[in-house]
This record gives sequence, C-alpha cells and structure tokens, in this order.
Amino acid sequence: MKHKAKTKGELLAEISRLRKRVKNNRVITTKNVKPLLSPFAELHNLFFNSINDEIFVSEYQTKGEKPFRILEVNSVACSRLGYTREELLQKSIYDIYIPEMIPQVEEMMKKLLIQKISVWEGIHLTKNGSRIPVEVHSHIFKSDGRQAVISAVKDITFRRQVEDAKRQTEQAVRESEYRFRTLAEASFEGIALTENAIIVDLNDQLAKMYGYERKELIGKSLLDMIVPELRSRVKETIQSGKRDSFEILGLHKNGTIFSAEIRGRAAKMDGKELHISTIRDITERKKIEEALRNEKAFLDALMDNIPDSIFFKDRQCRIMRANRKEIQDLNFTDMRQIIGKTDEDLFGGEFARRTRISEQHLMESGEPVIGLVETRTLEDGKLNWTSTTKVPLRNNNGDIVGLVGITREINELMKAQEELQRERNLLRTIIDNIPDGIYVKDLEYRKTLANHADVYHMGCKSESEIIGKDDYELFPKEMAEGFIADDRSVIQTGTPVVNREEYVIDEEGRKHFLLTTKLPFRDKHNKIIGLIGIGRDITERKIAEMERERLIKSLQEALADVKTLSGLLPICANCKQIRDDKGFWMQVESYIQEHSQAQFSHGICPDCMKKLYPDFLLNEDE
Repeated sequence: MKHKAKTKGELLAEISRLRKRVKNNRVITTKNVKPLLSPFAELHNLFFNSINDEIFVSEYQTKGEKPFRILEVNSVACSRLGYTREELLQKSIYDIYIPEMIPQVEEMMKKLLIQKISVWEGIHLTKNGSRIPVEVHSHIFKSDGRQAVISAVKDITFRRQVEDAKRQTEQAVRESEYRFRTLAEASFEGIALTENAIIVDLNDQLAKMYGYERKELIGKSLLDMIVPELRSRVKETIQSGKRDSFEILGLHKNGTIFSAEIRGRAAKMDGKELHISTIRDITERKKIEEALRNEKAFLDALMDNIPDSIFFKDRQCRIMRANRKEIQDLNFTDMRQIIGKTDEDLFGGEFARRTRISEQHLMESGEPVIGLVETRTLEDGKLNWTSTTKVPLRNNNGDIVGLVGITREINELMKAQEELQRERNLLRTIIDNIPDGIYVKDLEYRKTLANHADVYHMGCKSESEIIGKDDYELFPKEMAEGFIADDRSVIQTGTPVVNREEYVIDEEGRKHFLLTTKLPFRDKHNKIIGLIGIGRDITERKIAEMERERLIKSLQEALADVKTLSGLLPICANCKQIRDDKGFWMQVESYIQEHSQAQFSHGICPDCMKKLYPDFLLNEDE
C-alpha cells in the first residue's frame, strides 16, 4: 500500500514522539552498531522514502570522531548524489558539499548549535563531480544524550534557473528601460506617455519643443498643447489606437503656433492602459516643402515656356519627364502619353539606334554631350536640324540614375550658316582673284589672311607659308620696321594709311612697287582687333613713268639745242611757199629761219642742175 506523504511539521511531530519512546524504553544500547536506527525502523519507508527531498541524519561533531558522520540517508539522497546507502554512511556531511563551501558549512553548523534550526543554501557535489544547488533545512536534537542533526535538502536547480531567468529578465527590463530612456532623451522627437490624454512622463525634447520645463508638463493634458480645432481629432486617434501619423498645429507656451507631426500607439504598463505619442516639429520641413513647391512651380513654368525641348531619361533610356515643347514636337498632347517610352518607340530606325548608344555611353562614363548637331527626316520629308546637350542625372550619393537633355532646333541657324559659308566662299573667291594683294593682321601684327596676289608679292607659294608670321619674318629688318611702324599707327590711332607707295623684293631680287592702303579692322563692338591691308602692284606703271621721265629729260636736253617746228603747215604745191599764221606767203627757207634756229646754205641738186644747166653738165663730162 502506498504511503501518503507527510508534511515537515507532521514529520517533526513524529520525530518528537519517537524521541520520547526511545527515552522511555531504553532499548538502544551502547554496543548497538546503529543505536539511532531502531527508532526509525518503522518510519523508514514512510519518512525517508515518501518525500522528494534528500534526508540526512548525522551525528553532531564528537571529539575524536569523524565530524558530522552520516548516520542515515534516504533513497532520494542516494539517487541524486550517485552513491549507495553504504557509501554515504561512510562519509561526513562535509564530503557531500563542494570544497569551497566547507567553511560556510562549518559556520552553519556552529549557528545550528545555538539556534537549533537553520535554513541555508549550498551546493552538493555528486559522485561524478556534478554540482546541485540545494536548500538545507537542518534541526538539531538529542537522542540518548547525544546531539544529532536531521537535514532535509531540497534540489533548487529549477528554482535557481527560474530566479536566474527572473534576474535576467529584470536586468533586461532595467536595461531596456535604460535604453528606452536614453533613446527617448537622445531622440530628436518629443515623446509623451499619457493616461487618458494626461501626460505621466515625457522626454526633455518634448518640453524643449513646447518651451516648458519638464515638471510643468507632468499632469497636463496633451490636448491642451494642440490648437483647439484639432483636439477632437487627436483625441479620437488616441482612443482608437491608430498608429497613422498626421499633421497638427502645436501651441508653444508663449502661444505661438508651429507645425508638427504626431504618431501614437497604445501600450500596457503595470496593468495600466497608456498611450505613447511621438511629436516631431516639422516647421523646417514645411518651409523646405514650400520652397520645393515654389521651385517646382518655377521649374514647371520655366520648362513649359522655354523654346527648347527638355526631357529626363532613366538608366534604361526611358522618358521620365518632358516639357511642353518636347511633347508638342513629338506630336502628343499629354506627358502621360510618352512616359516610359524610348527613342525606338518614338522614332525607330538608325537615328534611335545611334541615340541609345550615345546615351548609354554617357551614363556609363559620366561624360556629357555638349552641342551635338543631329539631323532627322520629318514625315513631310524635310530635314530637321537640332543641337542637343545631354548631361548625367545623379542621386544624392553621386550615382548616375539617368540623364537630362536639352534640344534646340537650329534649322534657321543652319540656313544662316550655309548662307554665311556661301558668302564666305564668294568673298574668298573674289579676294583670291583680285589682282591687288589683300591681307589681314592681328594686334600682334601677324598675318591671319593673305590672298593669292599677296602670296605672290611675298614670293611664297601658298598662304600657309605666311599665316602667323609678322613682317620681321618676311622682310629685311629695315623694311619690316617701316611696315610695322605704319601698322602700329593704324591700330593705335585708328587712322588709315591710304595709297602709300612701297616696294618689296621677291626671292629673285626683283623689286615690286606697291600702292598700299591700311585700314583698322574692327569687331561688332567697334573695337579695333587688327588691320586690313591692300597692296596694288604698280611696278609696270612705275617703270612706264620712269621711262617717260627719262624721255622727257632727253627731249628737254634736245630742245635745249633745237627749236622744234610742229603742227600743220600750208604750202603751195607749185612754188612751195608757206602761208604763215597771219595769212602771208613766204619762202620756205625764210619761214624756217624765222621759226627755228636753222640756217640755210644754198646749192643746186643734180636734178635741178640737169634742168637748168644742161650745157654745163655736158662740158664736165667731156
């Protein structure tokens, strides 16, 4: 039959009863090996083996004997310590405690002698070396004049684990509370702990935010710190336990209003229903948002009214945004119609392929494309010329996330450039075919243009031999100094040199005479930036003039000796008389002598001799 376990009180009463029985019957003799066991015989199974605690009966220390020798143990003690009953009966109480606890055990035994009863905690050492935390309840009693100790030992391993867990939990709670308090105080947000909207705790940031001392806010309603028109909404949110954040207008202690954002949640603490609210001052954020809205409005107005096309693309070259001009140029009416489209979707063909390659290179390398001139054939067959600039679009970390492009139509510019080029070609053709030498010099007196005639005058074969050179590199020093002196005067004073005779000597040593004109060369602001020179070759004319002067000189020298007759002289065909300018007729010799320095000597020519004196001629023959 299974015995019913007794309480410790019942066991102690039973022990007292047994003591009296032992004393009255005196059945224990000194020769009995186990003098104290007989009284326990009938209770052995009942007392020792019916409870879950270890039971030790030990003899109080006697001089000359092993201190606190174990007299009896129950099966629980044997099982937990790993010994047999016989092994334990050979041991002392000190043998079943860890060595480092022996001083404590001795101290507890001394107290037991005085107090008769003690409760303390120790650590048992098992046969295999394991350690078991225990709680020891010891009582001292006398049996046959000798002192004995009975100890009930409870294994408190689980309790220690629970206590350790509790301590760890409490420590974790304390650490959590410390961390919470630390974080709350370090937070940039105001934190309020409320019960029925009444503040029971808060961090310093909340007090600072509202302009109060911390103690002033304890016991104050959180709703009083919000403008009246929003209090009902905040109250409903607190009561509903919603965690959504929303904007409020807070009231400073001085009555001023500021923008804030509030968020809250319900929490249970110490059995109370509380509410944690976090409040963030968003005044600066509102200012930034307002500034961003203004900037966006300005950007939208700028983008939609600028005459150029503007677009934004992502890393996949898809359009993210475009201005009104770009949308219209693509023949759409709404930006939503082109969002997410690529150039392949919009244009297709070789143009889209080239564009994608260029844009992908830009986003990989980060190198912008500046003023890229492109042409595309429109639906009506006309060529559309554009100039496009594309730059990388970066995020806050500096990573390229897309690109920004600006495209300008340059059809009129291209026409103007073509016309300008045509006019330049025409002007150059004229300049290069004019017989006069034409050149342009910069402010350093270096030639920047020379036509064919000027190249020829310089004795060079091509313009490249002259461009960038000054007169010191092209002429002898003395001649160059004169030319540059004229150039300096024209550039510094703005006064032109007109039709000045100069000469140059070609590579064969021949002298070429030039009639030179130098004019200041001005930009569109009327600032002198150089000079324009025109040199007319007058070598042939100069030679002709020199020959004429030589002939004149020779004639003048001849006239010094002869008076020359000139003009038309009327002469008689018969008598050979000449009519003078007065109408009188006179002999030829007389006229000539009168109008020149010639003198006449008379004779007869052979013909007249034959005619007038034939006989004389015959006598001479004989």
